[in-house]
Amino acid sequence: MIQDYLQWNGRYISNFFVLLNPITWNLFWLYKLIPLFFIILIIVVSLILIHELLHKVFTFIEITIIGLIFSLLYISQVPDIAECIYWFTGSVTYLLPCILSFIYFTSLSRYLLKKYYLHPVFHFLFNIFLIIFIIGFNEVNMLLMIILHIFFVFTARKIKLRYMFLSLFLITCLASIVMFVAPGNSIRASYFPEKYDIIHSLLFSLLQTIRFSSSWIIFGPFILATILFIPLAIRIIENQSSFIHSINIHPYITTFLPFLIIFIFVFPPYFCTGILGQHRTLNSALYFFLISWFFNIINWISYLKRNHLIHKFNIESRLKKVLFILFLCGVMFTGNGYTAMTDIIYNKPIIFDKDLNNRYIQIESFKNKNIDICKLPCLTIKPQSLFVLDITEDENHWSNIIYANYFFLGKKRIKLEPCNE
Repeated sequence: MIQDYLQWNGRYISNFFVLLNPITWNLFWLYKLIPLFFIILIIVVSLILIHELLHKVFTFIEITIIGLIFSLLYISQVPDIAECIYWFTGSVTYLLPCILSFIYFTSLSRYLLKKYYLHPVFHFLFNIFLIIFIIGFNEVNMLLMIILHIFFVFTARKIKLRYMFLSLFLITCLASIVMFVAPGNSIRASYFPEKYDIIHSLLFSLLQTIRFSSSWIIFGPFILATILFIPLAIRIIENQSSFIHSINIHPYITTFLPFLIIFIFVFPPYFCTGILGQHRTLNSALYFFLISWFFNIINWISYLKRNHLIHKFNIESRLKKVLFILFLCGVMFTGNGYTAMTDIIYNKPIIFDKDLNNRYIQIESFKNKNIDICKLPCLTIKPQSLFVLDITEDENHWSNIIYANYFFLGKKRIKLEPCNE
């Protein structure tokens, strides 16, 4: 962990979790359970936050349905489901801090409402702990936490509240400095000669923001969820105890918020490496994009009602049921739902598992042979919902070397046979 901080990156928390990968302990059964754990965790923390903010507006059943819709929307739209949920390193580095951010928002809301955990001082220290913990996972969550706390400082109405947010902002900056000054950052950056090109980074981050926001907004279940949410947003506004009445932000500002979040999560990879290279940061961006999108709807309807530009928007009960059924069908038969379903129908996970087991048998028999390089067959099937990365035809490639080290092959190496793809 210290070696990673000194030689690769400043992620002082996620580096620790990566070392806990169950595969390194031969706990395959646990590795297989972790994706299920993360799916459940997405649902649970969504329900906790929604209940904290809206328990005076909606019934428990309604909150459960809203939480499930949010969770299904995220899982069905996430750009790379394999890297988000099924790849341990990706899930603990990018998905876990998003989940913890929901816990932080819930804790912060309770603190502001004086519903303290044990004691005000303990609760405040708990919030500080969560900030330090979340920032230590990755650079994009660090940047988001900085911007959010700047936003909190400037939108706080009371002086006492502003000082409180200012203190949290200072903690955020200190934790970010620990991440930023890590010696490993410069070593890692040396592998990317096209880094630090500000014009290139801004231009391509803008293009990716347009690309992903467009694909998310025109997604069928997303449109249906937005329509179903409008009557709920009106109920939230009509409830005088709702959190929205303590927020005074012009909707023109919140309109840009979902797109700004995508930009925040895309810009650091481009600036630090010159390329996007992966969709892990966008997996995280979607989490906060969805929150900001529905918050923006609430804020716009609040603005329209204050100016008497909207009064009622009711959806008949029968039509509401039809829209909800269409939403569930959309989640199942489009996006990641379709990907997972086709993988299952064509038995891709079973074939994939069989191919990997055959590889392991071949590697074990290779250990006792007097040859230096083991040639492994290519995978016949790569399930899109599970597959992340494979070894290559170059025995000196880093993935091949790590693969060989995992099986304790010593100086022996492994490579793929030529693949016909």
